Amino acid sequence: MGALVNINSSIQTLDDLNNSNVTIAVQRGGTPHTFSEKYLTNAKVNTFDNRAVATTEVAQGKADAAIYLQHDAYNYQKQYPNTTRWIKLDIQDPDMLDDLGINWGFAINKNNTNLVIQVNEFLSNFKAEGGYEKLVNKHLTNEKAEFDEAGIDFFF
Repeated sequence: MGALVNINSSIQTLDDLNNSNVTIAVQRGGTPHTFSEKYLTNAKVNTFDNRAVATTEVAQGKADAAIYLQHDAYNYQKQYPNTTRWIKLDIQDPDMLDDLGINWGFAINKNNTNLVIQVNEFLSNFKAEGGYEKLVNKHLTNEKAEFDEAGIDFFF
């Protein structure tokens, strides 16, 4: 998870967000909304129908932060570089991650056991052969460099 933060805000960490003096903007529905409602209970959470409005709220100083998936926060900051900054919300607690359902996946008909075996085998080999790193190096080079420069773990 990541946060797009107004450039004038003192917010630096996840704990800073969970404060009664903080206003959070978030798109209605999805993991960032669930996270904000469940784990930022002291903050004022304003929900919007789309991310663009939440982003604008932060850029205009009407909200202190907007919660997104990490790469989204990074990308939205590029739209408003003079009025916002992004921070990684360091969520490593496995129970919290499981509770939020932060996982990547896709559906396969459970009766198609042959396809399930093939997909699992492919993913295992792809990971073992450095496939994810190859994708990052080919398609996400700039993002990874900026995450590295900021001292933030990059994941894919």
